[in-house]
Amino acid sequence: MDLNNISEISTALEKVRERTQNSGFMGLVGFRTDDIECRVTVNIKKEQGQPEELPLIVINIESSSTEVDDESMFLERIADAAVEEFEAERGSWSSELQEMTEFGGVQLQLNDEVIY
Repeated sequence: MDLNNISEISTALEKVRERTQNSGFMGLVGFRTDDIECRVTVNIKKEQGQPEELPLIVINIESSSTEVDDESMFLERIADAAVEEFEAERGSWSSELQEMTEFGGVQLQLNDEVIY
């Protein structure tokens, strides 16, 4: 079952995307500047062939910036904000859906490359 296609989950992921897209941390890391826009996508992904692994919330940031600080502490803050937003939505779901959406963390990607 693709968790991304469940209405409650897709709504929560859209809220995570909006919060991430509009975060001031995006500029502090360098994903977005006065001259550079970025595009954020968010989904839940489970590693293929790893049935015991919990799925991840994957945030992919598409940016043409070459000045990104991928060692920045603000990456952790972006990830923490995503978890906070997702968990706020998840709290109102049925217990069955909550069980299905236990996840193993957040993965941040820049142009499809894992950076956190």
